[in-house]
Amino acid sequence: MMRELLIADGVPDSAITLEDQSTTTLENIRNSASMLTVPEVIIVTDAYHAPRALLTARHFGLRAKADCPARPGPQWRYHLREALALPIYALRLWLWDNQG
Repeated sequence: MMRELLIADGVPDSAITLEDQSTTTLENIRNSASMLTVPEVIIVTDAYHAPRALLTARHFGLRAKADCPARPGPQWRYHLREALALPIYALRLWLWDNQG
């Protein structure tokens, strides 16, 4: 579906890399990083999720920017969840690098 939306918005099919095997941000970015032929990416996500997605992308060596389309309605509970989750997620990435 995302590929179709991007193409309808004028993004050339050759500029789209589809990764559809992951269930988490960490899996998605790790799997995508190994598929990409360019080091710079744009992550389309919600504003509350962008810091975690950017942290993960940069952890895997990608130069990343976030595009966060506006969403209607209050989002405070998502921002609160992400504010609490981000330090734990950073620790998880650090532990990932320091295993073994």
